[in-house]
Amino acid sequence: MNQMSSRKRLKSGKWSFPILGFAMAASSTLHADTPFDWEKAKQALAEVRKSPESANRFVEEAKLLFYMGRASDNSDDKEKFLTQGETMAEKAKDADQKNPGALFWWSANHGLLISLHKNLACLTQIKVIEKLLLDVKALDPKYEHGGPDRALASIYAAAPPVISIGSPRKAKESFLSAIRQDPNYPGNYVMYAEFLMNRGDCLEAKKLAHAALDSPDLQLYPYEAPEWTRLATRVIEKSAGRGCTQ
Repeated sequence: MNQMSSRKRLKSGKWSFPILGFAMAASSTLHADTPFDWEKAKQALAEVRKSPESANRFVEEAKLLFYMGRASDNSDDKEKFLTQGETMAEKAKDADQKNPGALFWWSANHGLLISLHKNLACLTQIKVIEKLLLDVKALDPKYEHGGPDRALASIYAAAPPVISIGSPRKAKESFLSAIRQDPNYPGNYVMYAEFLMNRGDCLEAKKLAHAALDSPDLQLYPYEAPEWTRLATRVIEKSAGRGCTQ
């Protein structure tokens, strides 16, 4: 490493797709201030660690540690969880060189870690993460519901376009590819909605976010749901501030 069950389809704009369920929907019991379930996450991590050591066990540890790191409000704890997650992903890679989860969750943990130290040195690591995510896509493009494309899209959307690999065109293509890989996964739509809002397409972004909020599926993803809820709520609030009334 040193280098979802067919679901109700909701319509929004020019797409028809099954979406997640966040923030202010009447059908959802989750809201913008829904906290991360720390007790559930810690119990899950403890259960995983009871299993015999294997690549798949290490991947599950890396995944849970990533969610815990992302949810933490304490910078020291955040870094601790993410560093542990990165280490578990490395152990998974050592146990199975072709395990897509090892590469994916190393990239996730490492990517969030370097984002804590925003400096030019981080830009060199973005290319490393892009390469690993492309490797994951080659191994299993459907991994984590189109996760490689979803993660690549986020990088292309956020990275500087001149001095790094940022590209709105690549971001859009990758978000749409993630949706094709799993048109039932809420996270793909929420993140695409945020991208569209940031690009000025507030009407389409608002439709995607509201469709997500009406989905009953959010509760299927207890660790992701609070973050998705926050993002969808922010998209809707921004659309109101920009006068998107349709």
